[in-house]
Amino acid sequence: MVTEKNLHELVWMLKRAVDTVYNEEPKLLKYEEISKMLEHKDDNEKELKGLEQAFAFRAGVYFQEYLNRTPYRNLNLDMEYTKKGADPKKLNDTTIRPDMILHERHINDNNILVVEFKGWWNDRCGDKKKLEFLTKQKEEEGFNYLLGIFIRIIKDEAKYTMFENGEIVGNDDGEVK
Repeated sequence: MVTEKNLHELVWMLKRAVDTVYNEEPKLLKYEEISKMLEHKDDNEKELKGLEQAFAFRAGVYFQEYLNRTPYRNLNLDMEYTKKGADPKKLNDTTIRPDMILHERHINDNNILVVEFKGWWNDRCGDKKKLEFLTKQKEEEGFNYLLGIFIRIIKDEAKYTMFENGEIVGNDDGEVK
């Protein structure tokens, strides 16, 4: 049974994992190099997207290390996971692929956490709507994630927006769209 305290612990572990990426993986966020790529954004779009994905993956690796010491170790931490049982996850007939989820695969009863990452260089963002949709408690028809977190990757730290029941419940990032 997931409690409010458990959710706070998950948030704490995820934030520590993200902080570890900033501290241990500084080459991922070399501001000067990213700024140069932004000058020719259309030419470098794939590399910039790759930075976002690499950051999310590294955060997932560190987050899993924390999870391994908790009762959540028996759940699955997946990146870019598109399935709802055997079917694809869909929002308005479009397949969606959350950056990170903590869940039990192949069932919809134990969807705990869904996370989206977005770099400061990326101003295109439908992630807020995705997190609202994925955290709505709609019983059998919905995904029913207990908590959604939008993480804005900025130069020196991350900013977080929390979602529960399809609504923002905590926000220190005014850039979510």
